[in-house]
Amino acid sequence: MKYLIAIALGPVQDFIAAARRTADLTAGSALLSEIAQTVAKRLHETHKAQLIYPATANQPSAPNRILCVIESDTPHKVANDVHTHVVQHLKEVWASVYQNLPPTISAAIDTELASYQVRNFLEFYAAWVPLNGDYVVARQAVERLLAARKATREFKQHPVNPNRPKSPLDPAYDSVFKEFGQGYRLPSAVVGKPPLYLKPRETLDAIGLIKRYWGYRRTRNGGVPSTTEMGFRALKNYLYEHALSEMRVLEEWQHKLGIDELSALLHQSRWQELKEEHRRDPRWQQFEYEFSEPERAASHARGILRYARIPDEYLSYYALLQADGDRMGQFLDTLTSIEQHQAFSHTLGAFAQDAKTIVERYEGHLVYAGGDDVLALVPVNRALACAQQLAACFGQRVEEFARGQKLEQACLPTLSVGVAIVHALEHLRDALNMARAAEHAAKAAGRNRLAVAYSPRSGEAITVILQWSECTLWHQWVNAFKQGLAGGLPYELLLLVREYEHLSQEQQRAIVRAEAERVLQRKEGHKHAPELPHWLELAHDLQHLAHLMIIARMLAVYPEVDV
Repeated sequence: MKYLIAIALGPVQDFIAAARRTADLTAGSALLSEIAQTVAKRLHETHKAQLIYPATANQPSAPNRILCVIESDTPHKVANDVHTHVVQHLKEVWASVYQNLPPTISAAIDTELASYQVRNFLEFYAAWVPLNGDYVVARQAVERLLAARKATREFKQHPVNPNRPKSPLDPAYDSVFKEFGQGYRLPSAVVGKPPLYLKPRETLDAIGLIKRYWGYRRTRNGGVPSTTEMGFRALKNYLYEHALSEMRVLEEWQHKLGIDELSALLHQSRWQELKEEHRRDPRWQQFEYEFSEPERAASHARGILRYARIPDEYLSYYALLQADGDRMGQFLDTLTSIEQHQAFSHTLGAFAQDAKTIVERYEGHLVYAGGDDVLALVPVNRALACAQQLAACFGQRVEEFARGQKLEQACLPTLSVGVAIVHALEHLRDALNMARAAEHAAKAAGRNRLAVAYSPRSGEAITVILQWSECTLWHQWVNAFKQGLAGGLPYELLLLVREYEHLSQEQQRAIVRAEAERVLQRKEGHKHAPELPHWLELAHDLQHLAHLMIIARMLAVYPEVDV
């Protein structure tokens, strides 16, 4: 008998967000994709399943939901077999990581607890219904069952040891290290050693160790930039153009000292950390007396930036981009056959590949692209252009699919994107939460929008939401500030907001726009400013415009900006 079976894997967002480094972030995404691929391959190769979503078992960045058709009289046995197989795969992943750890680290691990955590890490949900010819009815039924299964709480809890510290990446799990010193510090034998480079209080769990090891392996291959490196990329071209000799000196010392990223040598605060980390390394001892040369080169490079009115802190701002498709469930309900759904799965797979190309074109790093979901690190000065290109590409892919399937254009899904501009010193989890909140804000405002959140090192975080058709405003206001529009303008407009927000809407409509125009005309460089947007009527509209100006003014500091 044929069954339509749906499988959901987790945890997803919280698991990926459990990261201290960008390498942890990428490794978590890679682990989830590998788990999803393992599930799809087992269904396809062992149980001869007809895959619907994803359309193929080898799709890179496989999604965490699998939909397929199986022919079996015992679908529950198929689901149990797949679950058992993927848990066994996770155990093999852990065994491989454990075997590659140095003896000083592996000897400090409680292998029994680690094995328990690996066995019980995965959230695996499955539901199935008979496929009696009506695919639409069957798919809606299996989705309802799967949602009910996910909402059914399992009361099994992890064993708790009150004398053992929690994992800082996921506090639901205990640390797998056996011994701890004062203040729950790790033994000195495991601190700062490759391949994990643990800090004294990084009491990781087993899954956290897998992420850290996988992240280290990818970093050594040059595949995962740090947040500091991503901040540097926004000014890299300018530095090589105006401080070439200084950058060559830093390149030479990067090679001498075996440092992964050149950006680490640009920051004055990092030099003392680097010396401390490597003070016992023989390679560093032989060069220690010459450290004044690269430190002086880094200081000169920063001085060149300051001369161009680019503050040092701008070397450390980067952007996190999170995108998600709009009304995907409604659109899937319009697909009336398995073949149509498979074709759409191919479309989403193609967009995932497009997303990687687009992000890399803007010098970013793709963390995850599974169907309509995208998570990426991007240089600040290229983030808005990258977001717009992703939305345009998604729309083009969906429109091509709809034309091929002769579907109505009115109900096609769109893309909402959240961009968080944050400082590298912000905790990565907080930055991810900010990007996620921005994406949710874009959807809450009506979908098919770009939300840009900015969290300065000093000051209140702000968010600006625009429809894609309004994104020319970014270009216009960035150019206005570049050409000399007074930087204090947005703050004076915010004073007007506080003055008029208590008035009635009728009173606000009579005065807000005129007052904003009056303030603008008094400012230096006002001739470079674009016309005030048509939607500016009320005090909260003026606040929105002022926040847009604040972000545009920040972006205008960068010599090169793509918006």
